[in-house]
Amino acid sequence: KQTMEMLLTGKLVTPEEAALFRQRLLPGADPAVLALGNGIDTDFFDPEGMPLAPELEGQGPHITFTGQMDYPPNIAAVEMFAQAVMPQIRAVFPQARFNVVGRAPTLALPAGLAALGAALAARLPGSLLTPDSWRMLQRGNTADASDTIALLGASPRPPERFLDRAAADALRWRAQWGWLSWLLRLSLAFVWIFTAVVSAFVYPVGDSLVLLGAVGVPAPLRELALSGASLLDLLLGVATLLAPRRWRLAVWWSQLALMLFYTAVITVFLPEFWWHPYGPLSKNLPILAVLALLIVDDSARRTARRR
Repeated sequence: KQTMEMLLTGKLVTPEEAALFRQRLLPGADPAVLALGNGIDTDFFDPEGMPLAPELEGQGPHITFTGQMDYPPNIAAVEMFAQAVMPQIRAVFPQARFNVVGRAPTLALPAGLAALGAALAARLPGSLLTPDSWRMLQRGNTADASDTIALLGASPRPPERFLDRAAADALRWRAQWGWLSWLLRLSLAFVWIFTAVVSAFVYPVGDSLVLLGAVGVPAPLRELALSGASLLDLLLGVATLLAPRRWRLAVWWSQLALMLFYTAVITVFLPEFWWHPYGPLSKNLPILAVLALLIVDDSARRTARRR
């Protein structure tokens, strides 16, 4: 349906197909849908103006199949007719002929020669044709479903009904979340580790101590508070990447609690950071949303494992 929505013009063979196509269009899609009859130029292919092929001479009756002869259904139809139907026709009409007229006929390779080719091809590195694959090709790609039905207690679903739309959408989201959650964890770990490095080694220590004094930390404890905060940020960043699954909820809740504490303290003592043009506090909001997603996901996984 999404492909239909992008069409400018749709051409089908019969009016019935065109009507069915229009019924299945998505709302808002409005391509031009045309029914173009499928036919043959009878003047150009008029047998009266063409010499009779030698294969069609004789008493007959002549039965002719026309079609693309590298198309598997056509090949199967011709083989079935020649093997199962023609003997019965010739029992009544001994002179009957079956003519196959088609483009790109395939070459029937004797089974023994194909088996020899498979044995030789198996000696080539990475060859897909081997005696095992040849035997699989001979068995075909279908089998009697009775054993499967007996095992399941019901007929197996056709491929198009393996999953309903709701289940497929849920599985698609779960697959996408698998790598999206890692992306969120990587970005979160970067924030914590980068903050720890900047606080400890890049940002002027004197300015950091002034900020700690502004939020009420006593002078004798400011250097210890700065070192402790940097170490805590570093540990949380490493835990974001390396913590075992059973510990992750504790990591997310710890980060959430620490961020709320930092935000509350700065809001009370340094409210001007809320309207700072670089947004040092407002940027906490999307990080809190990321933590909420991770908490919900790991809580759901823990609940599922308990079941």
